[in-house]
Amino acid sequence: MQTIKNSATRGLVAVFALAALFSTGCKPSGPKSLLEGEQLIQEGKPEEAIAPLLTATKLLPQNAQAWNHLGIAYHDSGKITDALEAYQRAAAINPNLAAVRFNIGCLHLESGRAKAAINEFATFNVLQTNSYEGHLWIGTAQLHAQQLPDAEKSLTRATQINPRAPEAHNALGVLHIQQKRVTDAVKNFSAVLLHTNYPPTLLNAAIALHHHYPGRAADNRKEALLRYRKYLETEPRPPYANTVQSLVRHLENEFETPKITATNAPPKIAITNAPPAATNRIVTGTNTAPATNILVLTPKTTNAPPVKPNPPIETNVVIVSPPFPKPPGVIEPPKLTTNQPPVAITNVASIPPVKPKPPLPVGPRYKYKKPAAPAEGQRAEANAPFEKALTHHRLGQLPEAIAGYRMAVKADPAYFQAQLNLALALHGAGDLANALVTYETALAIDPLSLLARYNFSLALDKQKFPTDSANEFEELLGTHPAYVPAHLQAANLYAEQLKQPDRAREHYRRVLQLEPGHTEATNIRRWLAAHPE
Repeated sequence: MQTIKNSATRGLVAVFALAALFSTGCKPSGPKSLLEGEQLIQEGKPEEAIAPLLTATKLLPQNAQAWNHLGIAYHDSGKITDALEAYQRAAAINPNLAAVRFNIGCLHLESGRAKAAINEFATFNVLQTNSYEGHLWIGTAQLHAQQLPDAEKSLTRATQINPRAPEAHNALGVLHIQQKRVTDAVKNFSAVLLHTNYPPTLLNAAIALHHHYPGRAADNRKEALLRYRKYLETEPRPPYANTVQSLVRHLENEFETPKITATNAPPKIAITNAPPAATNRIVTGTNTAPATNILVLTPKTTNAPPVKPNPPIETNVVIVSPPFPKPPGVIEPPKLTTNQPPVAITNVASIPPVKPKPPLPVGPRYKYKKPAAPAEGQRAEANAPFEKALTHHRLGQLPEAIAGYRMAVKADPAYFQAQLNLALALHGAGDLANALVTYETALAIDPLSLLARYNFSLALDKQKFPTDSANEFEELLGTHPAYVPAHLQAANLYAEQLKQPDRAREHYRRVLQLEPGHTEATNIRRWLAAHPE
């Protein structure tokens, strides 16, 4: 199995941290080591990046970003066990870290663990809705796991998000070949080739016409010959060039001499169904699965989301930034609507959501302010202070970050991202009273925000409002039933503070259903054994 190597899209990954760290002059040794590791990964030197990133994790042990990048360095260096351990440390520090879920999914898929990969990509899609890459990759993993109906839904959604991207159409074509829907497969391949000579699709279209199309008419084989030739013309030299050259020679002989004997019949091509190139993890490449006589599947994205999100300000609090920055432009809030249900997660559809049940009141109660959604202001005036605040926030300079975010929300009170980041900064600084009010304001703007409600729940718990914290986790799980961190936090509240073991048991079991290999799985099983029904 080939390890995944460098990608031309890698520059997107480091744009946030590089901009933040270079803009601050004298840099502390922890951020400096992290920046050095990022640069080495960008330069295609993952083994050299390990040492500075190890230093960064020692100096910034609660920085999920540092652990995520250490995982990437290990991953690129072929140290899969170490990579998984580093990724899991990042996920444990920051449950909201979409990128690390994505990276773990890539690692599982490359290692042949498609079902485990599906779980990780599903979580990524909860955290970053309407992501082309997220739907492409979960569809690819479902295809490898032979979950073909789910794969078709995911890949179709990817084509809707980005109709001209070739990878999802190509993957759908592979799926349709497996379902013996050759006409549909050819339509998908043709949709790609209208816009680009994407090499995997050129080859797949030729194979479909040559070996799978009903009747295998001469016209189809002639068209296959043309596409084989175009495939051979692509640069750099394509991976199956020698096999395809042999097919071309046999087809050329066929059209010169109609009768084909058993000794000179054209060979059938048996090409592996490789998982996607991990371009969303700062790297790219292919991994070869056992030959299955199916078609080429090598998605390689060019609009990858950044793999390195912002560092958390404490164990369970994340700094949020939009998923698709356009450097060096302005950071805009995510394009989320508040009147649409969240994206369905197909691989956990069999697990129904927990029906919200109000916990028995324990302890003091939070007095909700229930603010109305603020009116829009001057977004252009809010962008500059927001960007400066975000830089301070990433470096842990919370007073400066809070001041900047307040300037941003003063200019545009409806700026969701600024309101949420202000709440997170106040939360990290220990000003929980103001953090709670600001979380409420963010949720008034976007009631479906997973990150806002999750961190609001954490702040309520920290401020000693366990009943209200549990209520908010139940509210979140009503719309995001597959979000494991919320199940775990709710279970802990019910088990420890609210003394409701039946409710705790329900949520702990959900954690094991959704993520059997969770880092707390052993402790959860011990608790369940000690608290039978």
